[in-house]
Amino acid sequence: MNKKQEKWAIFWCDLLSPIIYEQIEPEQINRYLKAKAQQDLQFPDGRVGKASLKTLRRKLNGYREGGFDALARKKRIDRGKPRNFSQEVIDKAIELKKEQPHRSECIINRFLEEMYSVSVPKTTLYRHLKNAGATRLKLGIAKTKIRKRWSRDHTHDLWVGDFEEGPYVLDNGNVVPTYLSAFIDCHSRYIVDARYYFRQNLDVLIDSFIRALCVHGAPQQLYVDYAEEKTVPKKVGDDLYTAIETKTFGIVLATVCKVSPNTPCLSMIFPCQKGLPFPTTSKASPA
Repeated sequence: MNKKQEKWAIFWCDLLSPIIYEQIEPEQINRYLKAKAQQDLQFPDGRVGKASLKTLRRKLNGYREGGFDALARKKRIDRGKPRNFSQEVIDKAIELKKEQPHRSECIINRFLEEMYSVSVPKTTLYRHLKNAGATRLKLGIAKTKIRKRWSRDHTHDLWVGDFEEGPYVLDNGNVVPTYLSAFIDCHSRYIVDARYYFRQNLDVLIDSFIRALCVHGAPQQLYVDYAEEKTVPKKVGDDLYTAIETKTFGIVLATVCKVSPNTPCLSMIFPCQKGLPFPTTSKASPA
C-alpha cells in the first residue's frame, strides 16, 4: 500500500469508525450510513462531494472481510491501456511516429482518420507515444534541454519565495490539504523559512516572509512569481507588491522588472538604495 492508497484507507476508516468500533447499535448502522450519504465530504484528492450509500456499504463490507487494507483505493485493471481507442489505433500511431520521428500530432491524426476514421487527442497521443519510447527526445531527434543554474554572487543577494502543495492531513476529523510556503536563498540554496499552512494567500506569504526576516535579516532582493489563477484566486505577487509599496513592512520598493511576459519579477532593495542597477536576470528557470 502506497501513501496515496493509505490516505484513502484512513479516510474511509475515519468515516466508518463509529461502526467499526461498535459505538452505535447494529440496528442503527443503516440509519448512520444513510445520514453520511447525505453529507458533503472532502475526499483525500481535495474533491468535495457525497459518498453514495452503495459505496459506504461496499467499504464497510470490505473492511469486515479484509480489514484496513481492504479500504485502500484499488488501481484500475486497465490502467495504462487505451480505453477510448482500440489498441490497433494506438499501435499504428506509434508505428507512424517511429517510422518518421518528425511527424507531428496533426500529421499522425490525418493517417488515423484515413485508416480508422478516428482522431486521438494530442495529450492522449503523447502519453502513449511517451510510454512506447516514441517521442522525438527518446528517438534521438530532439536534444536534451539545457538547464541553467540561476544564482547570485553572495548570500542574501536574492531570496526566492513560492508555494507548493503539501500532504493531506486530518484536521478535526476531516482530510484537508496543506500548502508549503518557503523562501530560499538563491546563492547558498539555504532555506531561510519553510512551513506548512492550511491556505495559500497573502497572509500566509507575509507570515512566512516576516519569520525569515526575524531570523536572518533582510535580503537585497526578493523574487516572487505570479500564482496560477486555478490555485490562488488573487495574484499573490501583486498583493505583496501593494503591501510593500504602501510601506507595510517599512521597506522602499526600488525596482520592478519582467523576465518575460509570463514571468514577472518583483524586486525590492533593503533599505532605500535607489539608483542601483538591477542585476542581469537569466531567462532560465531557477534550479
